Amino acid sequence: MINDLGMPLSRGGLVSAGLFIGNAAAIVTLNTALARFRPKTVLLGATLLQAAALAAAGAASRDLWSLFVAYLFVGFAGRS
Repeated sequence: MINDLGMPLSRGGLVSAGLFIGNAAAIVTLNTALARFRPKTVLLGATLLQAAALAAAGAASRDLWSLFVAYLFVGFAGRS
C-alpha cells in the first residue's frame, strides 16, 4: 500500500497512528452515545459504517494525508 502511494517507508507509521486515533476517539464518543441502543442494532450499524469507511478509504486515498484521514474514520467505525 505504501509503495502504491509512492510514500517512503519511514512515513508508513502514520497510517497506524490514524487508525489508533480513530479508535481512541470512538471509545469515548460511541460508548456514551450507543448505550441506549440494542446490541444487534449497534453491530449492524458498525458493520455498515466500517464497510463504507473502508470503501471510501480505498477509493479516495491519493497520498499519505488522505489515507491518514480515511483511516481515522475506519478506526472510528471499527471501534463502534
